[in-house]
Amino acid sequence: MSAPQGVPVLGINRGTTGFLTELEVGELQQLRRLFTGEYTLEQRMMLEFTILRDGKRYHRGLALNDVTVQRGIVPRLLTTDVHNGDLMITRFRGDGVIVATPTGSTGYALSAGGPVIDPRTNCIEVAPICAHSLANRSIVFGSNAKLTILPRLEEGRSAHLFNDGASSVLIHHGDTIAVQRARQKTTVVRMKPDSFYSTMRIKLREF
Repeated sequence: MSAPQGVPVLGINRGTTGFLTELEVGELQQLRRLFTGEYTLEQRMMLEFTILRDGKRYHRGLALNDVTVQRGIVPRLLTTDVHNGDLMITRFRGDGVIVATPTGSTGYALSAGGPVIDPRTNCIEVAPICAHSLANRSIVFGSNAKLTILPRLEEGRSAHLFNDGASSVLIHHGDTIAVQRARQKTTVVRMKPDSFYSTMRIKLREF
């Protein structure tokens, strides 16, 4: 990950959606502007997560887009409690829960029915995955929220944690996941004025 080293990231879209990317494959000629200083740098907040097992830190990591807790291979509902500090916020029942940054709001969280959030803001979104109740809705917290995700797993059942859709960690009965804003930020390169909104208008029409 480039964030701990302070290396800026320039996204080039080789897929279909590409909300995070700045250039399309057909725009690679624009790369020459990197050598003439014709670009700006933008800071994006990140998430830090910690898995606690038996009261001790078992695993920790960073995410630019999202931290996702999903049910295991057994096709049953996963019940997940969400706390902010000592306050119980809600209980989701479904396939899992997504904790996303504004940058990640246009990724998995958008597919799960969450709102589009300007990536330059600082907040934390929590969205249920395939919620079993229509009353379950995404929640947007302030950037200083100290969230705790508590998967209510029966003995013998498990769940999986993914950060930015990549590395997977097996979650056991009794584990808790703490998520908060990270000290590190990701720096992205911008070459177009207000490129997020123009990308949003184009991409959402393509879906």
